[in-house]
This record gives sequence, structure tokens and C-alpha cells, in this order.
Amino acid sequence: MSKTLFSPIPGCFFEENWEIGERYVADIISAVGSHPGLLFWDVMNEPSWHGFLLSVDDEEERQRRYEMVRKFVRHFITFVRQKDPVNALGVGHTFIEDTEYSRTGEMVDIIIFHDYLEARSRGETALLPDVNQEGHADKAIRMAEDAMNKKASAEELLEAAEYVANLLEAGELVPMALPPTARIVAYRRGEKKDIKEIRSFLYGLTKQLKTACEIF
Repeated sequence: MSKTLFSPIPGCFFEENWEIGERYVADIISAVGSHPGLLFWDVMNEPSWHGFLLSVDDEEERQRRYEMVRKFVRHFITFVRQKDPVNALGVGHTFIEDTEYSRTGEMVDIIIFHDYLEARSRGETALLPDVNQEGHADKAIRMAEDAMNKKASAEELLEAAEYVANLLEAGELVPMALPPTARIVAYRRGEKKDIKEIRSFLYGLTKQLKTACEIF
């Protein structure tokens, strides 16, 4: 799971209120920071898309507020990193370009943006992502087949499965209610690893990737 720390509340962006936010964040990190199900911190949800910014008509005032929000986000990225140097973090931007405008791209571990473009719908005219750019799918399939064709260890099989699963998830080619990477984490945590079951799981993922990329 991820944990979102801030949703847009206008008062939180003023520097005189940052101390309140710091206490809140510190309490959240203390409460759930060591939970094994935590994958990463989402420092803020959609910092560029809320009433504090969109309700302002004056362009100069709007830009001033944008910078307030971006400064707030950068501050709390640093604060979260100091409080929890172990877990990954990101910012749930509305658009990919917000990563550049806010100057947060190099501060985070995960680039997150919420793609609501109509062209990404799953209709007949959907524009499907190409996960085989630069041959990544080809490489992942070779790695998986090599692992399945030899007496690979459970970890070798899971490493190959993780490569394939990351491509499937990045390309939105599998349901995310129970993502393949979550199963991989579960397999790794298990005391007794069923090689046959893991091999079958890897075979299924590889078949999905081949079909999606039309690799036969």
C-alpha cells in the first residue's frame, strides 16, 4: 500500500502552519512507517489541482500560490526523508509536467502522475503503451525463459518474474486489484517456497507479456 500524507487544505500551505503539518506527518510515520505493507509515501495528492489555485482569476496571484504549494511540497519531501530514510516516497502529481514545474523529480524515488486523458481509456480505440521500447520486453522474456529452462532457485525465478511483472504493470496490461508484484512479495516472504508454483506463475506472466507485445 501507499500512504498519502496530504490532501489539498489551503491553510497548510502557509509557512506559519508547517509546524502543525510536521507534527502530523511525524505521528503518521511513527504509527505506520514500519508496517510491512507500506510500499511508499505519497507526500501529497495532486498539489496542482485544487481550489486554492484554480479559484483565483488573477494570474499573478495564481502563480504566487503555485509557488507556495510547490515550496510546501519540497519542504515535506525533505521532512519525510529525514523522518523515514528507509521507505520510498513520491508525489501524486496531476500531470507529468508538474514534476518538472515543481522541481520535485530529483527529490523523489517514484515518479507519479494521474493520467486522466481520454485516449488512455480501455475502449476499442485505446492507445496502448509500448512496453517493448528499447527491447525491454524481449530482455525480460529471455530472462524468464532462461530461468525456467534451468534448475533456477526460487529467488532467480522471482527476480525474472519481477522484471516481467513490472513491465505488465507499467503498461497497464494486468488488473491491479491484486498486482503480480504483490504476489512476488508474498512469495519472497514465505518460509517455504514452492518452486513448481513459482515457475508456473512466471510462465503465466511471460505468456501475458508475449501476447501483449505480439512476441511469438
